[in-house]
Amino acid sequence: MSRHSMPFGVPPQYSETPHESTERSSAAYPADLAARRAHRRFGVRATAVAVGGFLGYVLLSSFVPALMNRTLGGHLTLGLALGLGQFVLMGVIVRRYLVHQRAQVTGEGGRRRW
Repeated sequence: MSRHSMPFGVPPQYSETPHESTERSSAAYPADLAARRAHRRFGVRATAVAVGGFLGYVLLSSFVPALMNRTLGGHLTLGLALGLGQFVLMGVIVRRYLVHQRAQVTGEGGRRRW
């Protein structure tokens, strides 16, 4: 019986069940564990940099408004420049994440050009 002839909402019945010996956890492989650790370390560092940058910006805006209102040139203030810098910071973090993933997961070393 094909799955298209089954009534709606009824799960298909499979005749084969996977054997426990063929289902291995990825935790059993040292290379997978090393990749997970590297990914976790990078994620923690990237998150700390992103949150730290944003928190620093908010704290400066809240507690040192005179510094943030300092004019850098024309209508550009230090607060506006640092606010726009948040976008640059996120772009750098995303770029580093992509390079890190390419190097750690695909093993290409992160040398591929865009």
